[in-house]
Amino acid sequence: MALNLHNDFFVSHGQDLQPAKNFWDPAHAALRQRIFDNRTAFDWNNVDGYFDILESQKNHSVYANIHGIMTLEPFTNPTKFKRRYRVASMVRHPIPRVISFVNKWTERGATKRAKIFSESAPELMNETCRRYGVDQNDPTTILFIHAVKTAFFFDSLYITAGVPIIVTERLVTDMDYFSEWIFHLTAGSVCATKDYIDRVSRASPLDQMNKSQSPTDVFSAWPEWQQRHFRDQLTADLQQKYLSLGYNF
Repeated sequence: MALNLHNDFFVSHGQDLQPAKNFWDPAHAALRQRIFDNRTAFDWNNVDGYFDILESQKNHSVYANIHGIMTLEPFTNPTKFKRRYRVASMVRHPIPRVISFVNKWTERGATKRAKIFSESAPELMNETCRRYGVDQNDPTTILFIHAVKTAFFFDSLYITAGVPIIVTERLVTDMDYFSEWIFHLTAGSVCATKDYIDRVSRASPLDQMNKSQSPTDVFSAWPEWQQRHFRDQLTADLQQKYLSLGYNF
């Protein structure tokens, strides 16, 4: 994770109760599996409680979490908390984002995750599979349906609430943009030095699509039912918001 290349930062990824600064090291595959398995072991609306865990790591001046704490309350009701949290939402073009969700869930056990997702919303899954004539017992089908639901739900939630938006594609290619967000999220307490920017630039993002594939190419390669489902779930309002961020369809 690029943020953790800075000595002042300690950033956890996902719902991690035993955070590690080098989370994406291949040696931590078992750790990532444990995080998913134990995701219900903590009340993730208890933001202060989680940051107590992060700050117990000591020796850092900036603590943060990405993709773990999903509640909007630190943004909509900041006085409820003992800390002043800086909040932003990382948005990515929804087509590669859906693919990213499916790939990650597949790597971590497609059948197990599909079962969890199906059991969390059985009527939705049954109705969706019936509508598009697909097999509700196929893990890949369930993962795709859940990925579309997840991407659109959270993007709509955060964009509508007015949460500051970080455009992921720009963040990983425009170091000036990256530096601006470092300054904003740390309330100006940390500036991205040239050395830090150089190290970030040399680090390869681990979750990038093949650059030869545009979102349009990916969409065109999807089976017809996946294309229909994606279009059906994308509201006109959310599509307009995506267009305003520079995402074409």
